[in-house]
Amino acid sequence: MRRKISNTEEANQYYSIINKLIDNYIDEWKIKPSKLRNYFKRGGRAFKSFLEKNGLSDIDNIEVVFNDIIDDRQALEFDGVLKFESFSTEIEDYTSLGLSNPDFEYEKILADYYHTSIGHISVYDKENHIFRVKDFGVTRTSLILSKEDIEKIKKDIRSSIKKKILDLKTTVSLGEEISIPLKISQIYSGKQINYFLENKIDSSILVKYIHAAFPNNNFTLKGELNGYLIFE
Repeated sequence: MRRKISNTEEANQYYSIINKLIDNYIDEWKIKPSKLRNYFKRGGRAFKSFLEKNGLSDIDNIEVVFNDIIDDRQALEFDGVLKFESFSTEIEDYTSLGLSNPDFEYEKILADYYHTSIGHISVYDKENHIFRVKDFGVTRTSLILSKEDIEKIKKDIRSSIKKKILDLKTTVSLGEEISIPLKISQIYSGKQINYFLENKIDSSILVKYIHAAFPNNNFTLKGELNGYLIFE
């Protein structure tokens, strides 16, 4: 006798069960969601075996739940909700990058980069690592970041995006009679989101972030020296 998903509570329970099973499968086999979709083809032998092994094959519309979760995972992997532009409003009001105060090494790097002396380098905005470089009558405003600063900013970006993702809501329909409201946080954990974001925040995102965080300066990346990035 086949079982039916008769209400929202039951549907949420099955979403939770399958979500955990897929998590375990991904962790055990170190497989990407896109590859998982190819393996668990709808109606295929592996798909049916998975449902049978976990006592789910006699539930009507269970394949809808399974495929929704796989589709969501695949969408995350392929940037479906990870486009930086979707979160640009998050940094419009930033006045500080939240970095620790720069030490003397920052000034030395700037002096070497601009081929000038330390005496021509002065701190303009300590919290954001912004300096003034004066040489031959020209004054430049430069922002400089160490490797540690870059990792800290990337971590902050991931945290901001993760919160945005976990607050996202959607609705999943199981036939005409059942409509289930879901939050991403019911499907993915913060740890999973961090995993997906790990390699998404690259140098191009960092440059956009710095540019958007200081609209009055229009900082763009000018160069790199000894692991430090220099913006002007």
